[in-house]
Amino acid sequence: MDFISIAQFLSGIATLIVASILVWQITLQKQALDIAHQDADRNVSMQSFAMIANHHHLTLDGDFSEIYAKRNRGYENLNDVEKDKFNSFYRISYGINMTEWRLGRLKNNPGYYSNFYNGVMDSETGIEFYRLRGRNLISRANFGDKSLLEIADKVYEEKTSE
Repeated sequence: MDFISIAQFLSGIATLIVASILVWQITLQKQALDIAHQDADRNVSMQSFAMIANHHHLTLDGDFSEIYAKRNRGYENLNDVEKDKFNSFYRISYGINMTEWRLGRLKNNPGYYSNFYNGVMDSETGIEFYRLRGRNLISRANFGDKSLLEIADKVYEEKTSE
């Protein structure tokens, strides 16, 4: 009987050691995954910033900068070419933003998205684009997730009640 008890005791200790090693390995793997996730998030953030910066560079340089300067005049004071360029500019801006949302970038930071919509609705054309096309883009692109639309609607309400 004593031999069996000792064997069971040693077996229990061996099982405890193996379990401890497995917990340690899982902890190390979790740490490695956390680091990889942080690296991926930083990479997405930098790529996103570069895309936004390149897109908004159009407002400062080139042919579009002269059209962009007319953004406070509203769509009715633009010719068809200018309207098309504004529509393309806003569609791309919204596309970048909605892609960030779908990828989960800063989803826990609604202020980031509010700032975006405050920026694109900083003019008559920006507000008109949202009312005519932007709201529908957000609604269709997020496949039933109304959270981003709620953020944009709130900004729109604030801008139109000023």
